[in-house]
Amino acid sequence: MVTGVDISQVQIQRARRLVPAATFLHGAKLDRPGLDALRDQAARAAFDLVLVAAPGRLARNFAHQMVVLEELQRRGVPVVFCDRPLTDDPHEQLVTQIRGAVAEHERTLIADRMRRGRLARLRSGQLLPWTRAPYGSTRPRPSTRSRRGDASWRDQADGRMRPAVPHVRCVAQGSRWRRNAAVSSLEEGLAMDTPRASRPYMPGYGILGPTQGSGLLPWSWAEQRLLASRNYWVATRWPDGRPHAMPVWGIWHDGAFWFSSSRRSRKARNLAADPRCVVTTENAVEPVVVEGLAEVVADPQALARMLALENAKYSTDYSIELLDPAVNATIRVRPRWAFGLAEGDFTGSPTRWTFNAQ
Repeated sequence: MVTGVDISQVQIQRARRLVPAATFLHGAKLDRPGLDALRDQAARAAFDLVLVAAPGRLARNFAHQMVVLEELQRRGVPVVFCDRPLTDDPHEQLVTQIRGAVAEHERTLIADRMRRGRLARLRSGQLLPWTRAPYGSTRPRPSTRSRRGDASWRDQADGRMRPAVPHVRCVAQGSRWRRNAAVSSLEEGLAMDTPRASRPYMPGYGILGPTQGSGLLPWSWAEQRLLASRNYWVATRWPDGRPHAMPVWGIWHDGAFWFSSSRRSRKARNLAADPRCVVTTENAVEPVVVEGLAEVVADPQALARMLALENAKYSTDYSIELLDPAVNATIRVRPRWAFGLAEGDFTGSPTRWTFNAQ
């Protein structure tokens, strides 16, 4: 870290030419094109320092911020924050770390406000101005002028979604589920009996009793992460007993995990021979591991419902043909047992949930 760095406009313009600011995107992820370019240029000693407006602009995740700062320091590239330059003073470094943690907290609050605002709009049948209308619905142009002079055109300039003409069978019903997908995934996805919570058997790790530390985590804690995870791992068993794991897209809905796969894929064939499997979220820091039994679903209404929720989650426009039972298997995994662990309390938060046989 440096003090008294004389930053000239020439240096600033050179930095902007090397790494355009528009390529940085948001600071929620470590994998960003602009940040990757900056780190590559630092490894080649292409510049003398990194100029950042504030710690929150470098990364909105405290751990990511520390990783990038340490990496640049090892490269011999000092980082200068315009509003409060870093020094070797331990107190100043502590202030920088605190500001990084505050930036991560602010991002969490902003995301929560946006989520609640979107849910309120979706419940009222509206979308935010910059949001794309769901497949099967249209949003009239926000204009009060009427092409033909009739009142119907003016009345529809309120931003509310209107049903569009369905293009394939079951899309009309699927679009209604797609329109309310955010509400469905949060409300209907919780429709199941609450499992029994207990401490898992973890000898040698110093695990505390069920009333110590954070105590037993509620099942709602696990479901929130099952709903929010973008990617999942599915572990199955080869017929000869070898383990097999693959990443998949999927949704947590109606108390079960849903995903689709080609009937000829290895995981689908494994599950056809042995329905026992394990599903995990992508976050290893606060994991949720679900052990259950898989079954193939072919009911047309259930398929349309699952497709609508999946399209809403991943911003895709897949048609119902994607889930043709003759080609692709839609698989539902009903949980029998689950495990969760909260970051920051390794010994006092591990929780095992046991489900009644379904």
